[in-house]
Amino acid sequence: TQVLVYFAVAKLGDDPTDGVTDMNPEGLTAAHGKWAEAAAERFKNKGLSCKVLDKKAFDAAMFEKLIWISSFMLVGARHPGASVGDVEKNYTGEVSNLMTELADAVSKFEGVEFGPQLPERLCAYARSVAHFPTAVKEFEWRNGYFNELSKEAYKNGETEDPCATHSGYLAELGIGKIIPFPFKGYKEYITEEEMQQQDEILTKFQIKRDEENEKRMKRKQEMEEKRKQERERAESVRKEKQLHEEQGTKARQLEMAKTAAEEETKRSRRQAGTSG
Repeated sequence: TQVLVYFAVAKLGDDPTDGVTDMNPEGLTAAHGKWAEAAAERFKNKGLSCKVLDKKAFDAAMFEKLIWISSFMLVGARHPGASVGDVEKNYTGEVSNLMTELADAVSKFEGVEFGPQLPERLCAYARSVAHFPTAVKEFEWRNGYFNELSKEAYKNGETEDPCATHSGYLAELGIGKIIPFPFKGYKEYITEEEMQQQDEILTKFQIKRDEENEKRMKRKQEMEEKRKQERERAESVRKEKQLHEEQGTKARQLEMAKTAAEEETKRSRRQAGTSG
C-alpha cells in the first residue's frame, strides 16, 4: 500500500496543512493498494482528505508531486529567500515552463499520461503552502531523477536534452554531481571548459561502468564456479555414501552367507553323528 501525502507540517507543533486547493477541493492526498481504504479512513478521521486511486492514476499523481517539489524548490533556489508563494506569484512563467518540461520528459520516458492544466493545478497547491521555504534537498530522490533522464538521453545518443531547462538551472546553481551533458547546441548555461570537464566525466563514467560490469561478470563466474564445486562435492559425497552402503550391504551378505554355511556344516555333522 502506498500513500501520496500532500498535507504538510511547517514546523514542530503546527497543525497540518491539508492538500486542498481551489482547483482540487476534494484534496490531493491519495492512496493505492491493499489497505488504501483503511489509510484514507484514518486520515479522514483526523480531518484530512485522502482519495483512493487505481495504479495508473496513482502513478500520475506521484509524478505530479515529484514535478512540483523539484520545480518549485529549484526555481526558488535561483531566487534566494523566495518562499513557495513567492515562486508561484513572482516567477509563475518560469516555474510553469519548468513543470511542463519535466512532465513531457516523464511522459516520454515513463509513458505516464497527465491530466489537463498541470501547471495551473500545481500552482494552486503552491498557494496552499505559500509560506513554506524553498531549497534543493534530497537531490537523489527529487531533482536527481530528472538529471538521470538527461544522462540516459545523452548515453542513448539523443541530440536534445529532455530536461534542458532543469539541467541549465542545476549548472547555474552548481547543484548535482554531474554538470549538464553536452547535447548538440547546448550552450546557454555551460562554458567550453565545463564541456571539456563533462567529456572527461563521461569518459570516466564509461570506464567505471565497464569496470563495474567486469567485476559483476567476475563475481558471476566465481559464484558459478563455487556452485559447480559445491555440486561436485555433493556428488562425491553421495557416491562415497552409496559406495559405503553397497560395501556394507555386500559385507552383511557375505557374513550372512558365512553364518548360513557354518550352520549347514553343523547340521550335517549332527546328522552324520546320529546316523552312526
